[in-house]
Amino acid sequence: MLPAMTTLPAGNGPRVALYSADETGCGRYRMIYPAQVLAAAGHDVAVYPPGHDKRLHAVLKKNKTTGRQHVTEVVMPDADVLVFQRPLSRLWAEAMGALKRTGRYRIVIELDDDFRATSHANAAYNGVHPARSVDANWNHLATALKHADALIASTPSIAKRYGVRKETHVVRNRVPAWMLDLPHDPGPARLGWAGAVETHPFDLQQAGVGIAQALAGGLLHVVGPDTKVAESTGLRPDQVAASGWVPVAEYPRWLAEHITVGISPLEDTVFNRGKSWLKPLEMAACGIQSVVTPLPEYQELIDLGIGLPAKKPLHWRRQIERLMGDHDFRASESERIRRVVADAGLTVEATAHEWWQAWTGQSSSLPG
Repeated sequence: MLPAMTTLPAGNGPRVALYSADETGCGRYRMIYPAQVLAAAGHDVAVYPPGHDKRLHAVLKKNKTTGRQHVTEVVMPDADVLVFQRPLSRLWAEAMGALKRTGRYRIVIELDDDFRATSHANAAYNGVHPARSVDANWNHLATALKHADALIASTPSIAKRYGVRKETHVVRNRVPAWMLDLPHDPGPARLGWAGAVETHPFDLQQAGVGIAQALAGGLLHVVGPDTKVAESTGLRPDQVAASGWVPVAEYPRWLAEHITVGISPLEDTVFNRGKSWLKPLEMAACGIQSVVTPLPEYQELIDLGIGLPAKKPLHWRRQIERLMGDHDFRASESERIRRVVADAGLTVEATAHEWWQAWTGQSSSLPG
């Protein structure tokens, strides 16, 4: 017997079940945060991350020839809308096919990265390429998309690649409003980068010698591991002060307390042209002005007044020196960009209605 699913609580409008890929980056910003706002407003929405006891249940049977398991039956979720985040798994695709054949659900896929454009140097490559990962890859994602009624993408670039002949919504990443109230002292000049070289293999190099020249022997504060950061920037190892992986609940406060000048360099690739504006937006919400590569999504922020553009090493050096060397400018920018985040509606609270419309195909009672 298959286990029965617990009934979702009655609420306002369709019942939405969100199957997040994680509880950190994408899962938090693109499912958990908007779901919290919408649930508080009375909408019937629940998030089921990996390991949750109400995660989708299925019966699996091993194929005697291949030795691989396949979905033979799926427990019908007690919901109207099912939203799957980056379903790269073959089993997810098979389960979605079974759900689609019932005709009972609106099925939505949510994507925040252009997986087909993942660099071979990216640590994620082996987990998404069909030749490297048989049971989880972008071919299974393509199959899953065939079963979906709609696609939600974080950028127009991703929407264009994966949303062909399908209802498609672009819902950009936003930040929760409470980040705007985190204590931040822009006084000390502390340069910082958030990320890991293993998943950003050639991004730091885009600043060339600019970072090392601007620091002039000082420290680069890294929210993440220190692996290959010195090598990628031309800094000495003792110039890299890395936090290691910071728990997601502490991450925004860590940014606000430890960094006063941010950098967000990106290599000009297809993958990065689909990358969202989240990193410099997080910095801005914490009161940290950043120097950024003006690729499409970052240029959108620049046009709003967030981020100082830099294309060449000389530009990186000058922009970093401008922020690091002028306390008054740094302080005024800190206050100004937080106002921009609020006034431009770049918070989850201001835009949660976009999520509801994309998930359900219906308008929300929330203002927006």
